[in-house]
Amino acid sequence: MRQIIASAAALLLGFALLQMGNALQGTLLALRGQAEGFSALGIGAVMSGFFLGMGVGSFLAPAIIRQAGHLRAFSALASLASAAALAHLLFIDLPAWLVIRAFSGLCFAGMFMVVESWLNASVTSNQRGGLLAVYAATGLGAGALGQLQISLAAPEGFVLFAVVSIILSLALVPASLSKAQSPMEEISAGRLRPGLIFRASPFGALATLFTGMSVGCFFALAPVFAENRGLTTAQLGMFMALATGGAMLAQWPLGRLSDRVSRRGVAAGAASAAVLVLFAFALLPAGQPAITLGLGAALGAAVFPVQAIAAAQVNDRVERRDMVTAAGTLVMVLATGAALGPMVGGLAMDMAGAAGFIGVLMAFQLAIVVTGTARLLVRPARAGEVDRATMPVPLHPVAGPLELPDDGRAG
Repeated sequence: MRQIIASAAALLLGFALLQMGNALQGTLLALRGQAEGFSALGIGAVMSGFFLGMGVGSFLAPAIIRQAGHLRAFSALASLASAAALAHLLFIDLPAWLVIRAFSGLCFAGMFMVVESWLNASVTSNQRGGLLAVYAATGLGAGALGQLQISLAAPEGFVLFAVVSIILSLALVPASLSKAQSPMEEISAGRLRPGLIFRASPFGALATLFTGMSVGCFFALAPVFAENRGLTTAQLGMFMALATGGAMLAQWPLGRLSDRVSRRGVAAGAASAAVLVLFAFALLPAGQPAITLGLGAALGAAVFPVQAIAAAQVNDRVERRDMVTAAGTLVMVLATGAALGPMVGGLAMDMAGAAGFIGVLMAFQLAIVVTGTARLLVRPARAGEVDRATMPVPLHPVAGPLELPDDGRAG
């Protein structure tokens, strides 16, 4: 695994810079929008615009990758995202910001597709969960570092927008200078095919949707929930940081465990743990910061890693030539869930307060548990399930499509 990570280091570094810049930009736009007098609803619309753009980008990006190849597509989209960061200063207007943010989401959807399909095509199936866990943890850690940079300058000025643009521009350097081969010669990038990923792994497709709903709901509403639990502003920031930190620590062991046993079982187990944490939130009284912070870390550790496990489950069961299509479809499904989750959660909180937040998240996680359990009952994990389809060594593509065994192991 060390050799695999070393081979993918340049790609992971570029991805980390993308996530760092995007996290800083999200916080910056919220603060700058508030300073400009935008309403809370308007600021929320700008944030949702990013996921709308990701959904659109998941349809458009495959054609870009097919025409230009992985590396050129990544470079072009990173450059456009860098320019979009500065465009916010030229048009300080709510509708303009919504359009610009949606365009940024489109660019990021394409870049995520490049990175994920490249990684998936360059690793064996019994190592994919570990590599995608490193990928997810890299994004979480970089996002946390990006958030910390908000203190470098005042949001009302130019400096932080320039910092975002610089970071996004630097993201294309590692991949551009890397000697690693992209799989563009062998992997097609056709239209999105939800049926493809659902046929390959019904659980992987549905778990991606429910995880997107959970993650979108958490990031949009967890600060409000934590405030309702009696946390101060400083403690609220710590709550979000601990949730992210818990996710980072859990990514690797859960990802590697899913390489050795049933991915469906690991994902369903993690979701079950999330349900238990949410029950603890519901039963324990508010006004206990230490308990709230500890449960926040546990909740992040249980919820976030399922995304990478679900993606690995899907990619285990699609042909190698379809991996860009699968990656784009997964981005679309995840973005759809991330856009729906905050709306459902917000409505629940308007009706029931903090209990609504707990109830909605619990419902999303229970859906993963039920789906995973049902799929295991329909198609039980066999003793040899960990011996998944063989793929080429890291970052060295081979000719011909991946042939999956017809042994009924679709998840």
